Amino acid sequence: MVNDQESELQTITVYTEKEVYEHIPVGHPYRPKKSAILFLKKGKIILKEQISVVEIHENSVVLINMKSVYELLEISKDIEIRSIAYNRSFIEKVSLKLNRLNLYNNLKKQLSRNFPLKPEEFSILWDNTGLLSQTLKSQDKIEFSQEIGVNYLSIIIYFLMSFAPFSGYEQQGKMSRSQQIVYDFIMLVSEHYLTHKSVQFYAQKLGISMRHLSSVLKQENGKTANEIISEFILNEAKAQLSGTSKSINTIADNLQISDSYSFSHFFKKHQKISPIQYRKQFL
Repeated sequence: MVNDQESELQTITVYTEKEVYEHIPVGHPYRPKKSAILFLKKGKIILKEQISVVEIHENSVVLINMKSVYELLEISKDIEIRSIAYNRSFIEKVSLKLNRLNLYNNLKKQLSRNFPLKPEEFSILWDNTGLLSQTLKSQDKIEFSQEIGVNYLSIIIYFLMSFAPFSGYEQQGKMSRSQQIVYDFIMLVSEHYLTHKSVQFYAQKLGISMRHLSSVLKQENGKTANEIISEFILNEAKAQLSGTSKSINTIADNLQISDSYSFSHFFKKHQKISPIQYRKQFL
């Protein structure tokens, strides 16, 4: 167990605003290489996650999911950030050890958007993240540093679980039927958009007709089901075009689009420029 902790703790990194500036591109979609817990002590961030724009203010926590595509739209100059980047398997092992895995999964849903905390609650998380950072930087000098690091991470998760308002079911109960359909549809698309691109698949999952689904989405969201699915695919395409050197053929394969011609046609239809022209902006 100690060996597992030693090897996996090496994958944990605590970033400050300086490293965040260095690692997160501004102005175009990207897919993070690791999931992370972001603590915003001061300033403001406007972040697009998949198709939702989130405004994050001081004393807030956000979970960054490596399965999602993000775009940093705005970041204030006075910002103070600490971010714990981690391998998901390690966090889940820690949560499982705490016998709180289901609660952690609920936490991910709660924090997937903006989660503001009381100043005194945020201070506890901020301070423990600082202690975790110091431990990681001094592993060779601190006896039992692996155990200490895992314990700090456990403390942070415990407090997050304690502070998070686990009222997901209550919140969903306050939704109208139409709002619930929109919420469930977007959650399904975020999970399946690469493998399932037909509206029929999602309508069947939701147990409603395609016509009713499209009508509700248009009324509540202003977009059709196809437009939302396409936006997810387009964001993923932009992230791969701007953040990797993968060929157009490879990106088409990754998006599970039949060939590069079909991908280029899809991209140009929605973006008004070709994938190659889009990529040139970031070279």
